[in-house]
Amino acid sequence: MSETDVNKAAIEKFVREGLGCTCPDEVFRSISVEQNPEAFSDLHKGHLLAIGGKLLVYLVETDDWASVAVNLEQIIRLGREKRDAGEFNRVRLVVSTPDIKPARQILMRQFDALTGLDEKLHLHVITPDQLPEL
Repeated sequence: MSETDVNKAAIEKFVREGLGCTCPDEVFRSISVEQNPEAFSDLHKGHLLAIGGKLLVYLVETDDWASVAVNLEQIIRLGREKRDAGEFNRVRLVVSTPDIKPARQILMRQFDALTGLDEKLHLHVITPDQLPEL
């Protein structure tokens, strides 16, 4: 998606209010959205948001959150590699599913057990109605 096609206001609101990001305003001047990024194509389909050269957000919307659980370690590893290669500050994986309670409990427990995590890797599990309009 070209930057002119991106709903910047909706994305900024989602990142600030939904994900709790405290990035300065200037970070949101540049937002690009890549649908089904190649780096993640074998693991899961989604949207990769690159925000101001500072923040990467990988949005996965699925009814089958267990398929994300199976690949969680690889998705996080790829996110970290993309973050570091692009000199971004943070990467946030956002899994959106209608089956929120078991998904959040299991995915968060699994995420917390991963090795190699740092304070700049985050997981959010939300319902589909919380996703921004891209």
